[in-house]
This record gives sequence, C-alpha cells and structure tokens, in this order.
Amino acid sequence: MKTFALAILCTAAIHAQDYALGPDSQPQANVPKGTITKHTLDPGKFYPGTPHNYSIYVPPSTTPPNPRPS
Repeated sequence: MKTFALAILCTAAIHAQDYALGPDSQPQANVPKGTITKHTLDPGKFYPGTPHNYSIYVPPSTTPPNPRPS
C-alpha cells in the first residue's frame, strides 16, 4: 500500500511541473490592475515559532469606505 501511495505522489509531482496557465490566466492589456499587499501574522499558540504569511488582493475599482462620524 505504501508503494502505491508513493507512486501516486510521484506521478502527481511530475505532472504538476508540466502544467501551464492558459491565455485567460495571463495579464491582459485592457484589464485594470489591482494591488496585492503582503502581510505576516505573528506566531500563534497553535504553531509557536511559525509566522503566517498572507496576501490581500484589492481590485482597482474598490474605493475606501467613508469613515463613520463619531
């Protein structure tokens, strides 16, 4: 059973390297570009010593919200 699982993982790894994005996944000339900001969370209690990286994509048509009056 372990040999079979190893064969499946190796096959998946080999084919993953051959994957190419299609034309719809490439940047297009007339499409507005948004912004991507990268952030890091401090290590937490579940995985101490491990920072967590994440990114946020903001589309170009997004406008900041108006602040609420206090």
